[in-house]
Amino acid sequence: MSNSTSLVPRKLPSPLTNTLRTSVSSALLSNPSSIPTIQRTFSSALQISGWTERLNARVLELLRSGECLTYEEVMDRILEESRSEDLVDSKSGKLEVPTKAVEEGIKVVRGELERAGVKVEEED
Repeated sequence: MSNSTSLVPRKLPSPLTNTLRTSVSSALLSNPSSIPTIQRTFSSALQISGWTERLNARVLELLRSGECLTYEEVMDRILEESRSEDLVDSKSGKLEVPTKAVEEGIKVVRGELERAGVKVEEED
């Protein structure tokens, strides 16, 4: 890690209750364009941040080095590396999902829920 100014603390969100998860899913599925809109926005944010390039490079590295031999091994390793709760060095090329991409994803999900008539409250 190069310096403390590039470190971003990561806070994992609280898990959704089953009732809330069902309500959110129903609201998003009620409009056929909601899921593709969310997918496009999040994918674009990941590409802009360089995350998809880092992902491709890391997958190739794992396979070429022999650290992972199967699809399942690659997926397990990538998920483990992308879910780190530690401080994130934004210049290191690690696979934590960039904060900006997460924020864009949250913004578009909230917008789609509001379009479906779901009141969305801000978290403190």
